[in-house]
Amino acid sequence: GVETSTAQSMVVGRRHFGLKALPHGGGGGRQLTRELFDTLIFWKGTLTLNSAGEASIRIPLNDSLTAFKIAAIAVDGAGLFGTGSASVRTSQDLMLISGLPLIAREGDRFRAVFTARNATQRKMNIRVNLSTGINNGGKYKDVVLKNIQPGLSGKAGWDIKAPQDVAGIEYVISAAEEGGSAADRMKISQKVLPAVPIRTVQAVLRRLAPSANIDLKMPAGAVAGKGLVKIDVKPSITAGLSGVRQYMSQYPYSCLEQNMSKAIALGDKAAWEEIMKKLPSYMDRDYLLKYFPCGSCEGSDVLSSYMLSAAFDAGYDIPGYLREQLVAGLKAFAEGRVTKKGPILTSDLTIRKIAAIDAIGRYEKIDPQLISTIRIEPDYWPTSTVIGWINILGRITWQEKEKRLAEAYNILRARLVLTGTQMNVPNDPGDNLWWLMVTGDVNASRLILALLNDKTWGQDLPKLTTGLSSRMKNGHWDTTTADAYGTLAFNAFSKKYEKTPPAGITKVSLNNKDSLIDWKIKPGGDELTFSWPENLSRLILTHEGSGSPWASVLLQAAVLLKSPVYAGYRLKKTIIPVEQSHKGWYSKGDVLRIRLDVEATSDMAWVVVNDPVPAGASIIRPDLGGSFLADAEKAAGVALEAFTERSSEALMRYYEYVPRGSFSTEYTIRLNCAGVFNLPATRVEALYSPDIYGETPNAMMEIKD
Repeated sequence: GVETSTAQSMVVGRRHFGLKALPHGGGGGRQLTRELFDTLIFWKGTLTLNSAGEASIRIPLNDSLTAFKIAAIAVDGAGLFGTGSASVRTSQDLMLISGLPLIAREGDRFRAVFTARNATQRKMNIRVNLSTGINNGGKYKDVVLKNIQPGLSGKAGWDIKAPQDVAGIEYVISAAEEGGSAADRMKISQKVLPAVPIRTVQAVLRRLAPSANIDLKMPAGAVAGKGLVKIDVKPSITAGLSGVRQYMSQYPYSCLEQNMSKAIALGDKAAWEEIMKKLPSYMDRDYLLKYFPCGSCEGSDVLSSYMLSAAFDAGYDIPGYLREQLVAGLKAFAEGRVTKKGPILTSDLTIRKIAAIDAIGRYEKIDPQLISTIRIEPDYWPTSTVIGWINILGRITWQEKEKRLAEAYNILRARLVLTGTQMNVPNDPGDNLWWLMVTGDVNASRLILALLNDKTWGQDLPKLTTGLSSRMKNGHWDTTTADAYGTLAFNAFSKKYEKTPPAGITKVSLNNKDSLIDWKIKPGGDELTFSWPENLSRLILTHEGSGSPWASVLLQAAVLLKSPVYAGYRLKKTIIPVEQSHKGWYSKGDVLRIRLDVEATSDMAWVVVNDPVPAGASIIRPDLGGSFLADAEKAAGVALEAFTERSSEALMRYYEYVPRGSFSTEYTIRLNCAGVFNLPATRVEALYSPDIYGETPNAMMEIKD
């Protein structure tokens, strides 16, 4: 009956400890350039006091000219606790303040405004200079702000057009007092996003034994000059993962499962370590993981089972105490001491318990008593559960083990489909358990991992792996969980079966351009990029020598959406002025309410609505002082909202469950920057059934000063 808790992990785990200072360059070191503007400048988790109860500490300040709050928390045993705080302010005679939007999209035209403040007791004439490295060679005409009175400020602005094919713009702004010594200089980086996202529109994976001919054609509506043909030639089937890496590196959504899957698919151990630091904030009181770190969210046995299983298969570490808590939470669920309801009411308890016991068995010996809580009827189980059952039987000490294992193998063989050189999991609707993050692609990947070390399935594994590769669409599998498991399956298969490296020369020909790969010089293969073909083109790949390398071909294009797409969802967007300076057009400072109406044709779990905002606009948060503007926001329908993510790019609203029918949601933005801004399409999609989605295009948005 005793519980203890701490919020320390939510504070420590979610902070960013970056560089707090940089060596200053330029002007022989005389001119300081301000460029570090982190909101958190210092953190020390433990500070021991002396016998007088005092301590001194040096706090380095960053480049922000502002007020800093210093807070301390003191604890002495179980009975004494206290806090204290103080504020300090940094200033200089002349201060520059940026009014740049954090992001821009290709083709955006906007006014880059910077404020120069006179903090002295004398009036100033201030010359402001800007350089960017884009537009006019990066040189802009100086702006002179005349007769700036003490304590007041003036604004300098330049017209900017965001260029194509750049990741960002670096602005260097300097201000100097004419005839005086006051000066300031700062560097600001702005992220540039594509106005029309580049996507993989065709993907092919071929084994060069010894050649392959592939026809390529750009789709209708592709933006000229934005497409590429990427060819990844590797000594193993892992060449097929180039499309997965491309897709996962650009994947926009960020629940715990998606972040985990991205880290596994990309082999990003640093990202995994960051997830582990934040993991306590995702755990509920039953030691089960939540999709989002919100207080109202319930933990999920499905997500917890996935984390333990996928981490084990990837060889990624979960800190000991967290792993023990997760195992304990799943054990309590499997034993029936903890009850968790899924997003839909269905008879899936046995399926979820098998997944939980499968995950537990990877970290400790399985107690046969856990099996007694399940009615063993594998003939009636979906394929995902049969695979989990095989994993359990491979790790348990049980008198019925061999009999049950042979039974499960027979069930699997009866369900698999053999066509030529491929053996595949059938696309049975009963195996598409979207509310449990299970699809046919997930099953095909997990099956390879489950059977990899079983000698009786040795001759079938190449066919299963070929079948798994055939399930790819546009270079990747259907869901983030499938991409994570598929990556693990390809890597494991390659390590076990593809031990003979290719030798000789591989020739790649496209658009009258030839490239040669000498395997003696490049034993790991090569990645080639060609400009997009204007018309139908034939890619010819030929290997001369021993071995059979693999080639992954991705045709990428930016396809402009011209009309709404309804594939399971209908989406309508309405803009409602809340505060508008001039009726009939939008102006800087206006407040707008965005209403999104969605019509769903079927029940679905975990749905996201993704609506972009114009560069420079800010989404007003009702929980952070903007409630008087956001009070009138309305939501209708019975969709269960789980989490809202607000950024400088878009609003993303996640729903744990969306039933068939209609729902609507609203949010409020303030327009902070003048210009003409591009907006990508607004999208709604089912995260674990991505073929169910809806999109509607957005017109360019003009905002006047």
